[in-house]
Amino acid sequence: MMPDLQIPRFLYHGTGENTAQAILIEGITPRGGSRPSTWGEVPSAPDRVYLAEGYAPYFAAAAAEDGERHALVEVGTARLESRLLRPDEDFIAQALKRQNSECRGLSWPELNHLVLTLDRWDDCWRESLQGLGTCAHAGVIPAEAITRVALYDPTDNPQMAIAALDPAISVLNWMVCAEKYRLLTRWYMGDPVTLEEWLGVQGLSPLLGEEQAGQIAAVLQQQNVEVRTR
Repeated sequence: MMPDLQIPRFLYHGTGENTAQAILIEGITPRGGSRPSTWGEVPSAPDRVYLAEGYAPYFAAAAAEDGERHALVEVGTARLESRLLRPDEDFIAQALKRQNSECRGLSWPELNHLVLTLDRWDDCWRESLQGLGTCAHAGVIPAEAITRVALYDPTDNPQMAIAALDPAISVLNWMVCAEKYRLLTRWYMGDPVTLEEWLGVQGLSPLLGEEQAGQIAAVLQQQNVEVRTR
């Protein structure tokens, strides 16, 4: 383990509004064996809750029902027990694909099963956060650890909704685009994001004229987010 890795002050869980209502009272519960995984043939672990530093708007879009508002649940990491944190199995699987020749021939479902049935990588959650921007929590995240819930209708601002749907969840993408997804998460939490910040992470500042910059500023200001606290 690398002890000098910094832990973000907050991590985020993406879901739908109906689930978020219960979360404020009960905490975030793993899906268990009765609820299907969002991720098809490469399912999430039924006994874990997944947290992200920057990809939660994408995960909310995947989890919410049609017509349901999306929800980001903000979790204070200081309120979590570190002994219950785990790496995202996707991070371990991607590392094994790169570093272990015997694993390169395995399918993603096979790798997923391998990682989740062995506990040898459980201490690598800090590396998972740094390398992929995600980690997991074994068991229920208590309601006391939740600081805010943000609710939003993606149809209110289609441009920002599209921005949340483009990530490839990979080590390379996080290395290149982490600041963009952190900023997008801030916006979806209802926090202010300036035009200069947004253009900076997009690398667009030198390329845009005044009219185009004004259009982007108007999109950023159209921030119809309802924020709830416990």
